[in-house]
Amino acid sequence: MFDQLVTSIGLYKCETWLPLVMTKKSLTGEDNVFSFWEKFRLETLNQKIGRMVLGVHKKSSRLGVLGELGRYPVFIKGLCHVLKYFVHLNKIRNSTSIIGKAVQEMKVNNINDNSTWWGRIETIKKSLSLKYSHFSKIDIIGQEIKKCVKSKFQLFWLEKIQQTNIGAD
Repeated sequence: MFDQLVTSIGLYKCETWLPLVMTKKSLTGEDNVFSFWEKFRLETLNQKIGRMVLGVHKKSSRLGVLGELGRYPVFIKGLCHVLKYFVHLNKIRNSTSIIGKAVQEMKVNNINDNSTWWGRIETIKKSLSLKYSHFSKIDIIGQEIKKCVKSKFQLFWLEKIQQTNIGAD
């Protein structure tokens, strides 16, 4: 129910606002991009629901809760939406349409300094080392992006789990 009702409402139009709510520091480097999920407001609610379902303490590990439930952060779903939208905008070839002109204007005015929407997406794309050359079929772009981003997050997750220091007990 959470995924169908709350997530869809919480991520409404995230293609436009998600890159702009990310801090500039979170745009640089794969670890920083994926670490932003902890600060994402909708993820706080996702974590509360996950802890409630598992019946664990409110200070339980966030990554542990996700791993136990076999879920990904809501941020990952939003990030996939953003990247898919970016790919679709890049595929617009009709420069006479309003959208085509807007895309060309964004490309021309992109300073790549993280102050514009287009620049932030370019920085995220570079940080995650994503290449869109193999996303050829328009109908599977979303699936390919989701698979790629989720596999990169799994590697990030495993690295963070291994870094965790276990106490004496």
